[in-house]
Amino acid sequence: MPQLSSSSQTTDKDRIEQLLRNPQPGEIVDQWPPCRICAAQFNRNRPTLRYCRSCEKAYCEGEHGGYGAAALCLACIFKSIWGTPLG
Repeated sequence: MPQLSSSSQTTDKDRIEQLLRNPQPGEIVDQWPPCRICAAQFNRNRPTLRYCRSCEKAYCEGEHGGYGAAALCLACIFKSIWGTPLG
């Protein structure tokens, strides 16, 4: 299985790109980062390979980000429109 960087500065984007660069046979979904909005708002673990191009946090596509070609999460979309963080 791929070894992820132990740096405390590793982002979801870094984790996802590392997993995609070095795919392993029998890779398990448990290695994927969870959607950060699902985790924070609903205490739900929903693994994903999508990340926001602005904050580099993982999101589940279609529910909490990835609308059109923007590749932004809802939190960043909300912040760009209203100027304040979501929540």
